[in-house]
Amino acid sequence: MSREQIDQQLCDAIVNAIEADLSSADSASLVVSGGSTPVRLFKLLSEAALDWSKVQVTLADERFLPPSHEDANAKLVKEHLLVNRAAEARFIPLVLNPADHDLNLSQALEAFQTIQQPFSAVVLGMGTDGHFASLFP
Repeated sequence: MSREQIDQQLCDAIVNAIEADLSSADSASLVVSGGSTPVRLFKLLSEAALDWSKVQVTLADERFLPPSHEDANAKLVKEHLLVNRAAEARFIPLVLNPADHDLNLSQALEAFQTIQQPFSAVVLGMGTDGHFASLFP
């Protein structure tokens, strides 16, 4: 199976999970990781015929950087997933206030109270060294 086929199958599975939640709830949620691995998947998802206005997107992991920083997963998601049809989705970043750790934590916790749970789909990435979702204490 080719990488393109795998990406398409994963896209189809995510779309199906989101559609299933939207059939019984007012919203759906998609949690994704950054890195280079999901870029093709993000492009496919961005073009999916979903009611993206009812989909909340957030990150499984993030570096504590300003959202516009080249290494921020939020920037990657905004550039590759939250375009085309998916531009209507509501993005909930993990870094809201990079200048103040404590304030950022309280703001992020408050924002996460609005996300539909359980999550409709979660996509964890894997680094070339075998790590997945940069989880740090």
